Amino acid sequence: MMDKPEKISFIGLLLLALLLAGLLTYFHKQLIQPASENKDPFRSDHVAEIHIVMREEDWLGLKSNTHAEQYVRANFWFEGEPYRNVAIRPKGMSSLMSGRESGRMPLKVDFNFFNFAQNFRGIRKLSLNNGFSDPSFIRETIGYELFEQMNLPTPRRAFADVWVNNHHLGLYTIVEQVDKTFL
Repeated sequence: MMDKPEKISFIGLLLLALLLAGLLTYFHKQLIQPASENKDPFRSDHVAEIHIVMREEDWLGLKSNTHAEQYVRANFWFEGEPYRNVAIRPKGMSSLMSGRESGRMPLKVDFNFFNFAQNFRGIRKLSLNNGFSDPSFIRETIGYELFEQMNLPTPRRAFADVWVNNHHLGLYTIVEQVDKTFL
């Protein structure tokens, strides 16, 4: 037979165990999912950090021959999470001319070019837009928001601070590729 203090302790521990079981049941999906699946890369309230690392001669080759649209192998870090062996190439036409001297060219990132099974949180490709002819970086985003308000299919987008090797390229707009995955 338990005395009164033992009963109170037992009931307290039982309630604590039930509370923990309830919390685990409620949050089980968030606890077992990988961290990358919990984080939306297209958040409007956050500037993501992207680091791209490639051989320096590949980076110089991309900058000097932008219209070749040739992919080079690189590693891509999004908010500290690595995606290895991705393909990077310059993208665009007139926007390439604006970034040739500064190195702030727009880029295309293909996550499954070298590894068919790899993707970036469900996406195979994304664009890094350099804000060509829009120093405010707002026109593209406002345009996409208007499309959404008209209930049109619209690629997701966000802002990112981009680095290639040790070169700080600055603010870019990351945009989901309009392809089969998008459709």
